[in-house]
Amino acid sequence: MDNLLLGTLEVFITTDNFHSVRAIITTPLFDSTFSRTITLNRNVISSVTFDLNIRGIGTELSNKGIDIQSDAEITVYAVNKQKVTTDAFIVFPIDALGDEYYILTWNVRSEFMIIATMDNTVIYLTTGKGATPIVYKGVTYTTGMTLRIIMNRYESFHVFGGTTSDFSGTNVKSSEVITVMSGSQCSNIGGGACDHLCSQLTSFDTFGKQFVSMNMPNCNVPVDFKIVTSSSNTNVNINGKAVVHLATAGDVHTFQITDQTSRTIVADKPIALAFFAEGGCGSDQGDPAMILMPPIEQFAADYTFSTIKTPETHFKML
Repeated sequence: MDNLLLGTLEVFITTDNFHSVRAIITTPLFDSTFSRTITLNRNVISSVTFDLNIRGIGTELSNKGIDIQSDAEITVYAVNKQKVTTDAFIVFPIDALGDEYYILTWNVRSEFMIIATMDNTVIYLTTGKGATPIVYKGVTYTTGMTLRIIMNRYESFHVFGGTTSDFSGTNVKSSEVITVMSGSQCSNIGGGACDHLCSQLTSFDTFGKQFVSMNMPNCNVPVDFKIVTSSSNTNVNINGKAVVHLATAGDVHTFQITDQTSRTIVADKPIALAFFAEGGCGSDQGDPAMILMPPIEQFAADYTFSTIKTPETHFKML
């Protein structure tokens, strides 16, 4: 997706396979001559850099899908890196994708992007209650209105909402499985500077009922969370706060946690939970960040990860 400033677009790839793994990375429609073949070894990170013009911009239907294929299981995450505005996200494999999503964004320079995995994919975008309208080809799609588009494999549809915008609760439904990412070109949250936000969304059939909240290291400002529900009449119990009732599918609730403790969030129907870190945070002066929180039922026992090259890096364990 689009970043406020130009920098570096790259993916990091690794494997936990005991044998070497071959991966091929291409941009079939954007640049058919681009092809990188890499050999991956267990717990070793490899990276590939892309042309900056492959990022989504504005509101457009384009050809910016990236294809990564391997002969064994791999882990991939993508980074949109600029010196002062950077974010990264895990890239899900095709078999983990779905055909229906709800958008979650913050309320500054919001954007989202769809990538088709099959030809002749019919996609319906229904603007959420209170969400920023989608403006495409001279038509404004306000709350409850539906935009229909047809996409072929590797095509992309990028939507940008402007300086003050929030697409949270907007529904994306498709005839085939698709990739959906959301975030912000560069968002201010709380005090301090803006930062690029991006997460790949999970489809609504992978939403969960139990979550654990988190905060940022060395951070003395509140952390913000957004919930979106996939079902009507959903009740959410936020530990230490009142029970929240979400009346219809796609309803969104925003809340803050102001101390350094982790909280449990329990719902009686599946929800998605996004974490938004405020800027100007503590001694580290961190910028805003967005993380789509996995439900407890999807936690794993072991992880392999790397970090980008910056002067100082923290990681958080729950």
